[in-house]
Amino acid sequence: MIKRILALLLVIISLLSVVSCEKDREYDEGEVLAAAAELIKKSLPLNELLYGKGLSYGDEHIGIYYKATDESLSSFGIQTVEQMKDMVRDIYSAQYSESIFTSDIFSPITVDEVIVGYTRYYQSEDEDGNLNGIMVKSDYDYPLKNSYEYHPNMEVIDVEGEVIVVRTMVTATSADGKVMNVNHDIRLVEEEMGWRLMTPTYVVFNEYTDIYDNLKK
Repeated sequence: MIKRILALLLVIISLLSVVSCEKDREYDEGEVLAAAAELIKKSLPLNELLYGKGLSYGDEHIGIYYKATDESLSSFGIQTVEQMKDMVRDIYSAQYSESIFTSDIFSPITVDEVIVGYTRYYQSEDEDGNLNGIMVKSDYDYPLKNSYEYHPNMEVIDVEGEVIVVRTMVTATSADGKVMNVNHDIRLVEEEMGWRLMTPTYVVFNEYTDIYDNLKK
């Protein structure tokens, strides 16, 4: 037993030494902040598409799934689900993009190979296999029901190896007009195609946020 404990301690010490030796990357603050601002701006319509009201739909349907209107698709600049995913890849890191693709926005949720939650969007095809619009789950309970606005000022507050953390203020307004300011941290990483976000940029109004933050102090 003592040998096993000593072996475990050695493993832990080795892991800690590897982590402690990880060198924080160098960066140009102006470049990082400009990239963060641009990515946040690009993410706002995508937030509405994925987490907000999303695509509007007409009367054509199959069960709870209704076909998105051409006007709604055009307003987001898309025609297919794959184009929606391209929007995600253009803003988020490869790892975070994959977490979005496997969420119930694009994929059914299964437990022990049994579907317990259906996807929000799926690609419709005609009898010949041609793409034929996007189907929308009409009873999807989307989380973003409030509005929010980013303040222009932001700053780098931390560097974690290759990841840079940027903090900015966001004003969230509930559906009934309540307002709160939130310090929102954005994590960025530089990939082959440029800077990408590793965290969501939408902010859900929660009147208990201040209470929770005070309890953590």
